[in-house]
Amino acid sequence: MRYCTSCGAPREGGANFCGSCGRAFAGAPGVAGTATVDDEPYGSEMLIAAGLLAVFMPFVALIAALVLRANERRPSRRAFLKTWAITAGAWRCPSGASAYDGAVPALPALLAALPLITVGPYGPSVHVTQQIGTSAGGRAIMATESGAPQAPRRVLVVGCIHGNECAGIAVIRRLRQLRPPRMFDMWLVPTLNPDGRAADTRQNGHGVDLNRNFSAGWTPHGVPWSTYYSGPRRFSEPETRAARRLIERVRPALSVWYHQHERLVWAWGRSTAAARRYAHMVGLRLFRNPNPGGTASRWQTHHFARGSSFAVELPAGPMTAAAVARHVKAILTLVR
Repeated sequence: MRYCTSCGAPREGGANFCGSCGRAFAGAPGVAGTATVDDEPYGSEMLIAAGLLAVFMPFVALIAALVLRANERRPSRRAFLKTWAITAGAWRCPSGASAYDGAVPALPALLAALPLITVGPYGPSVHVTQQIGTSAGGRAIMATESGAPQAPRRVLVVGCIHGNECAGIAVIRRLRQLRPPRMFDMWLVPTLNPDGRAADTRQNGHGVDLNRNFSAGWTPHGVPWSTYYSGPRRFSEPETRAARRLIERVRPALSVWYHQHERLVWAWGRSTAAARRYAHMVGLRLFRNPNPGGTASRWQTHHFARGSSFAVELPAGPMTAAAVARHVKAILTLVR
């Protein structure tokens, strides 16, 4: 028995044309050599297999696309998978036009959309700004989460805690403009002291130095509006309580607190190694010294068993674009 290679129907007797699809068999008068015959049946099994491929290949291609995004740092694997997807899209059934043709046109669009897929090994990335507290003067304290919330590594960056030392906000602004990372999570606080920033004062609306109001090593010091007034008690200020809630929830592996105008990176204890690398990358000197009582970095080091927290004292005045780029690169290098 011989079969038509177009539709798989059996050839009946000495018929010159297929009774199902009308195509000529080899040897038909006037059309010799233009049609084909086969000693083996194309068979219903092959048709079923082709149909299943047509149905499931788009889903397989989607899974491949997600894997490509999750492994974009592995060029060899990415090249292999992309080659496989393109090859699959170009494949055709032996019969020429087939049911699979309906699925193939979707593959180029899917491959073109690969850069837009933001799903990594820790789930989808987010970029969300939320209020984390309210200042003594009633102003909102905002934070932006950018990255993968389920990622094990998290970084906290605070651009301004003293209201007249706010050059670090430029670093926050640039980090917020980046595409949300998929391998870690960033929490970006432009200013913990919106009252001080509005009034251009070191202290908050109660005249308290917020970086002397955390609990570790806190002692009563000064009077309202004096330079290092530590407040009436530990965590007396709404701004430091907001920071405490956020840090206890996020538990960052790295915390960077921007200040001015000493041109150094201040660190102590287990935070020294990360601070030394940071200082080298941004061109500042490392100042290895115990943090004063009541500071945010001292509280984090005392309160948590892991993680690095240090203060970056920027030069006076606004940051240049080149300086912002160096600090952004240093943060991203340390957290990866």
